[in-house]
Amino acid sequence: MSGWVELPGVGPDAGSLLGYLCALGTLRAVTLARPEETFGLAWRLGVGWRPVWYCPRGYTEDDFCEVIARWLANVFTPAVQWLGQGGSTSDTPDIQNMFDRERIGRLFQQLGSASNQLGTAAAAEAWAQLAAWTTGERVDENDEDKVAVTPLSAFAGAGRQSFYLTLLELTRHISQSDPKAEVRRALFSRWRFDQSVPGGGSSALRWHPRDDLFHRVAYAGESRSAVGTLIRGSELAANVLASVALPLYPVALATAGVRVPGYRAGDNWGIGALVFPLWRRALDLDGVRTLLWQPSHAGGVAAAADVVQVLVARRQVVGKGYYYFASTEAAEFAP
Repeated sequence: MSGWVELPGVGPDAGSLLGYLCALGTLRAVTLARPEETFGLAWRLGVGWRPVWYCPRGYTEDDFCEVIARWLANVFTPAVQWLGQGGSTSDTPDIQNMFDRERIGRLFQQLGSASNQLGTAAAAEAWAQLAAWTTGERVDENDEDKVAVTPLSAFAGAGRQSFYLTLLELTRHISQSDPKAEVRRALFSRWRFDQSVPGGGSSALRWHPRDDLFHRVAYAGESRSAVGTLIRGSELAANVLASVALPLYPVALATAGVRVPGYRAGDNWGIGALVFPLWRRALDLDGVRTLLWQPSHAGGVAAAADVVQVLVARRQVVGKGYYYFASTEAAEFAP
């Protein structure tokens, strides 16, 4: 994309699934915000593999962050208002370690209705796409009232864990602060992992290897009191932007359960790994989607995009159901 403005990322890197999804989600957000313009994404090796976003001539970091912040506000404001106006956490479909058919339908109906009432069609569409990403129509083999859930969700374990509630709380915090500054922090500042949501709830969606340190320390029998504050911090806007990338990994029905592009299933606990490519030639959103959906990251569009590395993020489990994704590592095969 010669003649375009390059905006190198500082915070996200491909060393974690959070960094990778954050880069993809940023491209998706700015593309949906400005469909009349073309944006691109490539990866550059420096201190790790970091994203470079390509923008039309004249764009600055400030413009880029402003566009994304406005889009996020448009999409998530209805959900934040729903939560602030008494939206019941009991309606989040995974609050009791499950994805309940009735609850998931009710939640997205409420969020879609709130979006339409505010005249934000983009928000209604975004929540519908998130619903499609999260679950498939296939029911859980052990309970016909539950739907199968994508393995990219790290909230499938014990206790009162909720992917949706965590995401809503993250977006509420960002909306009540300075969304543009939060986006800038996520993209163009070094990640410090020192943010948290009020009330001590989960501050991350568990796509970074440090996100579940709190439970890992506890499971190892160590005291959490001395390190709890230190290891509970996160990067809130990075997690929200990463969630925006999820519709690029839609659920597909399979013989046993559900699958997403690039995910390799593991054992009965559902432990597996996401395999994903890094490329040096800028791709727009459609190009990225095509590349991610390739059964093999070699030949064809992969060659055109100059795929230089294929990485693996392995899904791990601590104790009885606390999931997270480990640091990425090189795949066993080369592009």
